[in-house]
Amino acid sequence: MAIIILGKTASGKSRIVDELAKQGYKKIVTTTTRPARKGEIDGVDYNFISEEEFKELINTRYFAEWKKYDTVDGTWYYGSPLDEISRSDNKSIVILTPDGYRDIKDELDEHISIYIYANKTIRNRLSKRGDKKEEADRRILHDNKDFKGAEELADRIFYNNDGKNIDDLVDEIFEYLKDQFNEVDVDGIKDYLLDFTKSLEVTLDATLDEDQQIGLIVHLVCLIDRISRHQAPIVNFIASNIILNHGMLVSKVKELLVPLEMALNISISDAEIATIISIVKKR
Repeated sequence: MAIIILGKTASGKSRIVDELAKQGYKKIVTTTTRPARKGEIDGVDYNFISEEEFKELINTRYFAEWKKYDTVDGTWYYGSPLDEISRSDNKSIVILTPDGYRDIKDELDEHISIYIYANKTIRNRLSKRGDKKEEADRRILHDNKDFKGAEELADRIFYNNDGKNIDDLVDEIFEYLKDQFNEVDVDGIKDYLLDFTKSLEVTLDATLDEDQQIGLIVHLVCLIDRISRHQAPIVNFIASNIILNHGMLVSKVKELLVPLEMALNISISDAEIATIISIVKKR
């Protein structure tokens, strides 16, 4: 479940993402051809590359979405990495423009979109960070057009105008995200795991006694915990043989696991599924 951050220039979105990163969230670093501002770090704030390099990445379909802007200082490109966004989870956070979000919205799995709203304070912030007046005027004008209707894209709007303490705002967002990710139907998951073992017996033409069913459920719980913690999968050399010779069986079990994946926003690999099959088959 990716976390999408929307916000006009100088809305404070980058500072907010940086603060969330200190609390365990993983920033998906986007790429740009604009020069780095004072204090910005390559690979941390953005991946800063040349226009030629950017165009080469476009041709290799590296970007999930990309945009081109004509500024007073030249043409600048911005893009978001397809691979990282496709592998995002509930700790992954990325800054997108409304158009960039619209471009990939339908391709994203379950996600949360947050709009950092700021308005009258933006020009003052641009001036303080040293932006040229002509470029500040262009960005404000461009943002007013780009962000029209952005409120309708957001699951939640947070306001960051003058007088708002940035630390308080980060805390508000952090608490909101915690609430979102704690909404798991535990009883429903327990019932699902019991039903899954019964369906698995039919699919694999196997019979498990009560102790074996409990053992399988324990394995699934450990698997869920391992995936949620992004730990490396357990190596099972039998699994590769199962995938190679029993691909149809793997697909059938994968279908049984879809409700679990959707409920917990996880992805169970074919290798993990093959391991489950090997556990049942060897009994």
